Amino acid sequence: MKFLIFFSLLIVLNARAATRVKFMPMNFNVIINVTEKDIYGNPDSDSADLYQLMNVSEQDSMLGKGKSIVTTDKDFNLVCSKEKKMCSVILKKSARTEISSERKYAAIRIDGDEAKLITEKFKLNERGEAFFLASDKLFRIFGTRESFIFEVSGE
Repeated sequence: MKFLIFFSLLIVLNARAATRVKFMPMNFNVIINVTEKDIYGNPDSDSADLYQLMNVSEQDSMLGKGKSIVTTDKDFNLVCSKEKKMCSVILKKSARTEISSERKYAAIRIDGDEAKLITEKFKLNERGEAFFLASDKLFRIFGTRESFIFEVSGE
């Protein structure tokens, strides 16, 4: 996992937008990095907002204080660093993911008991749902007791 965090940080350092989507060869995985500023230096609160939405304990990591949400199959990995003011999502190819570099689209859908467990790792709204839509509309999170969906499109 430390390698994935380090690899994500390298991509973030070269990012030119607040949300950066990188499809890896052969659609094996996709990495989404969210930084505090866009290409023009304008502030973007998505990484801070996503960090606040995560309902898990802070942990120490090589990036400093942060939070992490990972599925049991490790096909969805969300890591946010408080000190670096960035988040990274890695979707890994699995039966639950769809990754298409041609269509510039990737998603994971989790149903059943694990969906409930993942959803509860986020602060829930008044309807008992986890919801996040990036300000640039490139990715979203939607979770209920029955299903959890993360999807990204663009770039």
